Amino acid sequence: MPHKHKIVFSNGVWVHVKIPANVDPCWMTEDIWYYATVFAAAIRTLACDEKRAAVIAEAAVYKRIYKDMVYDTKLEEDISSIF
Repeated sequence: MPHKHKIVFSNGVWVHVKIPANVDPCWMTEDIWYYATVFAAAIRTLACDEKRAAVIAEAAVYKRIYKDMVYDTKLEEDISSIF
């Protein structure tokens, strides 16, 4: 299932988010949109570069899928600060 990009609204701006070509096959459509939303929020809210935003977004998706998933303190703080 190809997911080239999504456009999401974040902090008053439409953000174009490139979806990685190698997303986990267990991700559902909702997970792809969640990734895009978190990615955009990381860029707009935390002023992250795209590489860090991708890490945060992917981790957030896995925390959503696997409720007991825990990451290092900094990553957990970044995810929490978006929400």
